[in-house]
Amino acid sequence: MSSLGLTSNPMLGSIHGDVLNANPATEDERNRLIEELKRRGKSTVISRSFPESELLYGKAIDVMAESDVKSGADPASKKSQDLAILYSNRSLARYHLGKLEESESDARRATILNPVYSKAFWRCGQALGALQRHADALEVYEGGVLAAKNAGASTKAFQKEMEKCQQKIEEEQKLLETTTASAKVDGATPPKTAPARSTADPIPESKATNTVKSTSEKKKNEAGATKDSSSNKLFTKSDHVRGYKIVNGKKTSYFHNELSEDAKKLIGDIAPKKLERVDVEEEKKNNSSDDKTSVWNTAGTWEERDTSPWAKETLTQALLSAEYSLPLSSPQPG
Repeated sequence: MSSLGLTSNPMLGSIHGDVLNANPATEDERNRLIEELKRRGKSTVISRSFPESELLYGKAIDVMAESDVKSGADPASKKSQDLAILYSNRSLARYHLGKLEESESDARRATILNPVYSKAFWRCGQALGALQRHADALEVYEGGVLAAKNAGASTKAFQKEMEKCQQKIEEEQKLLETTTASAKVDGATPPKTAPARSTADPIPESKATNTVKSTSEKKKNEAGATKDSSSNKLFTKSDHVRGYKIVNGKKTSYFHNELSEDAKKLIGDIAPKKLERVDVEEEKKNNSSDDKTSVWNTAGTWEERDTSPWAKETLTQALLSAEYSLPLSSPQPG
């Protein structure tokens, strides 16, 4: 078998090849094969394996159609109703595969086989809606309403889709009217105006400069500016959005905090002060002491220094002056 044959026949290589390639000889074999195809088709729809669903339902349609021809079944028989379900299910698979015209054809075939099968009308309308054939979809949905009523089922879903189709049709009509009106306006004799300048023609420098200036001035005017009452400086409309405010006649950040008089008294004078240069030698003379602190440590704050001699002397004196009396219960009390 050639490689071309393998790729051209979708049934070959499929996990369902046993049923897709089956050729039943008797009526009983055909019925059992159809039931198996329907079971597998339903499973593939649930798993959203729509290419396989299309193949399985297509095979079931072929087998059932052949069975009806050989048995001479009445079109109104149960087999015709079962065939309508198979066409409807293949329509669903083809709809999800983007084969909208084929999906619409299968669903319409199902409505002919079973005129009271409302699901077939629904799927036909869905395919027509996807094809933007809203008027045809509306007509099909109307047939679905009748089918649902005859079957004693609810028609709310059909009514909702009919409203959507009607809205789409009205929108298309308005668009058509607008387009027609525009075409009539375009076809009227235009007033005499200066010849349009080609995009390839350069714009004179003077006109280009004026255009740039006018555009710039227009943007400035649109931005706008208002004068603050406490200062004569400009305060643009966008400054309050950026976080600017006026404090003591000056524009500053929104987070600028002006201290109250009570806060100033509490905190004290925190204004920066200039440090005077200190003569190190003179500072040494003024701060000569035996504490062996550094020049800068005039306040007597802690600093790292060697205190080992002091610690040894203090510890020795403490140990020598210590006394301890043994209790009476000891071998040598006192």
